[in-house]
Amino acid sequence: MFKKIKFKFIALNMTIITIFMVVTFGVIYFMTANSIATKIMLSLTAIFHL
Repeated sequence: MFKKIKFKFIALNMTIITIFMVVTFGVIYFMTANSIATKIMLSLTAIFHL
């Protein structure tokens, strides 16, 4: 009985940690992509206004 509860507890913790890490890395990825896109647009705008 304790093995079954222990397995469920570990599985639940691993699932929660996995979801948290995927969300965290996704947010970091999209923030970085947005920042890079903004810098590229500013650079292109500066080049065309010369």
